Amino acid sequence: MNHSFKIWIILYIFLFISGLSVAPPFCFLPGHRCVPNHCEHGGRCSQSWDSFSCSCEGTGYAGATCHTCEELRRPHGTGRMSK
Repeated sequence: MNHSFKIWIILYIFLFISGLSVAPPFCFLPGHRCVPNHCEHGGRCSQSWDSFSCSCEGTGYAGATCHTCEELRRPHGTGRMSK
């Protein structure tokens, strides 16, 4: 095994442990931003290059991480969501 290949393997392992995935030659891809899933109450996580977002559709919850119960946001007796 040549010296440059050993360096590549060490670099790959270091970057993988740091949360980045690497595709040769040195193409850095985002880490797994949805592992663990930060979305609560069954929300679906999706990631972009530098962030994640939660889809709370059908969970009964709202907010950035599906943490706010939609029933608590309704005025009593109206049946409609308040803003």
